[in-house]
Amino acid sequence: MGTYGDLVRALARDDVLIAADVRRRLCNYAGFGHWQITVAAGEVILIGEESDSVQRHTAQLIAEAVIGVTAVRFADPAIAG
Repeated sequence: MGTYGDLVRALARDDVLIAADVRRRLCNYAGFGHWQITVAAGEVILIGEESDSVQRHTAQLIAEAVIGVTAVRFADPAIAG
C-alpha cells in the first residue's frame, strides 16, 4: 500500500507538460497569444494585458483545472519584460 507522498508523485506532472496543457486550454478560450504562461514547480504564472476581472478569474479557473497545477498567480506584464 502506497503513501500519500507516493500518490502526489504519481500525479505530479512535468512543468513543460503543465504549461502546454494550460496554454492549449487558454488558447481555446481566449485565442492564441492572449496570455504568456510560465510554470515553476507546478505554479502557473499568467502574464497578459487583460485587466477585466471576469476574464482574469476565468483564466485562473481554467489553469487551476489542469492536473499538476499547484497554484496560479498573475504577473504584471511590465515586470515580466
